[in-house]
Amino acid sequence: AAAGVDKYYGIIAYIIQTVSYLVLLFAPTSVALMTGLHAMEIPYTKWLKHIWKLLLIILGLVIVSTVIIYALI
Repeated sequence: AAAGVDKYYGIIAYIIQTVSYLVLLFAPTSVALMTGLHAMEIPYTKWLKHIWKLLLIILGLVIVSTVIIYALI
């Protein structure tokens, strides 16, 4: 229902972009990530064990910022 209201287009675009970029930070299809890990001889699973907390913090910030933006409209 919210997708049909013009004033929510910005919030919907913000959510889609931030979640997409967040996924691109740790997706194993990221060429830069895989190249860097391979060059430093770090297994992807070991890297993911160290980075998952940061990813949760970033996701939390995205959720909080979305709620704040929604409240301001």
